[in-house]
Amino acid sequence: MSIFIKVYYVNGLCSSGKTHSSCQFIRANQTRKNHLYVAPSLKLIQQTARTLRELGVEATIIASETHEHRVKTSILKFLNDAQDAGEALLVAWNAHVDLPYFNRRENWQVVIDEVPQLDNHYA
Repeated sequence: MSIFIKVYYVNGLCSSGKTHSSCQFIRANQTRKNHLYVAPSLKLIQQTARTLRELGVEATIIASETHEHRVKTSILKFLNDAQDAGEALLVAWNAHVDLPYFNRRENWQVVIDEVPQLDNHYA
């Protein structure tokens, strides 16, 4: 098993269908792996959950609005308790980046929607 984790990304204009394509990917591969969907806002997470539901995928949202004061603990518990495939978990970027570890990472495909801007470019 490789110690390196591949990161795949889709680059496109706003409203070009990146999120919908991500949802279709999760639906098409839900029996192969678990999916962790990472987004920059609760609004996008909720929109993605609706789209997944329309595609027949029930996703779990763990965010400060759903698990106040225990987001990271709830995510870690979900990762620990998850089956080997078929789970869809939706979290915010700030919760994902602060996770101290990722149990059974090989069972998960991470989908990062809208990577946050890390730096500003000044001409």
